[in-house]
Amino acid sequence: DGNPAALSPGSVVYHQWANVADLELTVDALVGAGPVAAMRERLRARLILETVEGELSVMPVDLGGEPPHISGVYRRVTLVMAHVDISLPAGPNSSNAPFFYSSSWVEGGIGSNTTTVAYEDGNVVVISENGGSTQLEAWPFSEGTLGVDASVANSFEVPEGQILAGVDIALFYQSYFDSGIPAEPRDYTLKVHTLNQQTGGPGDVVLTLARNDDSAFPTIPAMGFDSVDLSGNQAELAQLSGTFFVSASNAGTDANTVVMALSEWASDPADNPSWLYTNFGGTKRWAPFRSIRVGPDSDPYFEDLVAPIRARFVTFTSTEDATDLPAAYVLEPNYPNPFNPSTSIAFHLPAATHTRLAVYDLLGREVNVLVDGVHPAGRHEVRFEAGKLASGMYLYALDAGGQRLTRSMLLLK
Repeated sequence: DGNPAALSPGSVVYHQWANVADLELTVDALVGAGPVAAMRERLRARLILETVEGELSVMPVDLGGEPPHISGVYRRVTLVMAHVDISLPAGPNSSNAPFFYSSSWVEGGIGSNTTTVAYEDGNVVVISENGGSTQLEAWPFSEGTLGVDASVANSFEVPEGQILAGVDIALFYQSYFDSGIPAEPRDYTLKVHTLNQQTGGPGDVVLTLARNDDSAFPTIPAMGFDSVDLSGNQAELAQLSGTFFVSASNAGTDANTVVMALSEWASDPADNPSWLYTNFGGTKRWAPFRSIRVGPDSDPYFEDLVAPIRARFVTFTSTEDATDLPAAYVLEPNYPNPFNPSTSIAFHLPAATHTRLAVYDLLGREVNVLVDGVHPAGRHEVRFEAGKLASGMYLYALDAGGQRLTRSMLLLK
């Protein structure tokens, strides 16, 4: 890929690659209000590398120098590009710093640490085929059927030692059945819910994503799955444990509304994981598939059907033995201290949790975020590069497990 951009003074842009190996990266300034060399002086580039085990490190990037080659497998690689010349006035184009980056990589093969939970075989139920006409088990989210505000959801259990990394959803749209409806947009809303302890169904929403479905057009009976990467949403998903739900519903007001395509549920109806939100007897609520009837005296209609919503979980491993795991959250003194221009900061986690480590000046202004994401239990160490900061006292704070630990450090130049 090739990606040009321009930064105004003091601004920062991020680009992230997930599950990559042997990343080749080219990044440099472009000619702007001056030669390339002048634009390089305005820019600073860093790569944040996160290993499969969750260890983080920071790599400076020399603009105009040898392009970095990132060998090995990484869960995430993040390019951070900043316009550091804040003496220039913001706004005018002459103050901007244009740059570009391009990259190539191979899949990182973290799949050995990934578990996918699927309740179906990837096919829609075909009710009948007659004279070239095929009737499918597909229910429109439209005014005439379930209602445009309908939703479908599946329940999942968070496996021990794993976190939710992504979901795969197969949906149909009205344009598949009516040639008079524009084929685009194919949009829907994805939500992740906690468990409602009273009803057993979807509860509070912890994540909402607007999706443009780019899955392949389905070849009946096979369905096309929209694959959603949630690796960048771990701050919201870290609170999930036990049972949770993933739902899909309409987005926007266009005519190409969602049609719920259903697969066969071959297991015990009592274990059916699917739920539907629509108008039941004048009340809009969630109901499990196993209890929904289309007539007052009919048998449960959906108990042998299931929504094609899958969940992918990633195992976070630690290089330390379980017997060596810390018993409490600890933030170590940085070393060396005083320092110039870099120092190491280590912290200990007794359990996997969302972790944030940030650096502040004495006025409480955040100057650097070193860690922000889910980390496994164990000891972790990161490097803090302060080459562009002024001499003085700085604070660094660890937020993890509902606790905040703070220490100070001294930069001497």
